[in-house]
Amino acid sequence: MWYLTYFIFCWCLAIQVQGHGRLLEPPSRSSMWRFGYDTPSNYNDNELFCGGIYVQTVINRGKCGVCGDAYHLKQPRPNEAGGKYGLGIIVRNYTVGQVINARIDLTANHLGYFEFKICPNNNTKKIVEQSCLDKYLLQLADGSGTRFYVKPWYLGLTDIKLQLPKELTCSQCVLQWQYRGENNWGLCSNGMQKLGCGPQETFRSCTDVAIHQTIKN
Repeated sequence: MWYLTYFIFCWCLAIQVQGHGRLLEPPSRSSMWRFGYDTPSNYNDNELFCGGIYVQTVINRGKCGVCGDAYHLKQPRPNEAGGKYGLGIIVRNYTVGQVINARIDLTANHLGYFEFKICPNNNTKKIVEQSCLDKYLLQLADGSGTRFYVKPWYLGLTDIKLQLPKELTCSQCVLQWQYRGENNWGLCSNGMQKLGCGPQETFRSCTDVAIHQTIKN
């Protein structure tokens, strides 16, 4: 049975059509150049998918760089602080508890869901830690939870309202977008096999923002 499962997994990896997406609002580190910032251009800013599902699952055993780079790359990875795109430029200033807009450009639909996390890093030269981001999982402003589920017909630009934490301020926060697809066939925890189980493609992007007590002029 194990070899059948392994065969199905490898077959799914071989035939997958890679989904693509990018965080445009607030602009991610790799996408800032699209909005007039004097930063390096990344024409593949919609491919921050942990190196791809094979690299993430087989080579890196499920691990992913905090900002979407392949985990096995030497730090600082390209989208981390100190990397090619991690220049520490604050792109948005918010106020405590503000409802903010996130805009995702989905160029291929892989179902699944988006999540947004934020960390008060307060050091533009320090690589943000996933453990810090995990402490601040943002709520959707409509009260529906923390996961924005991708409908089958979603493609192109999607705007999502997010609720910032009521007490959190920072001179530099890292906002992380994560997209976990659910259109690969895999083995479920109950031993069954179906779409959405097992290893799935993952995207991440990082953005530098600040949160103040009052609006900064």
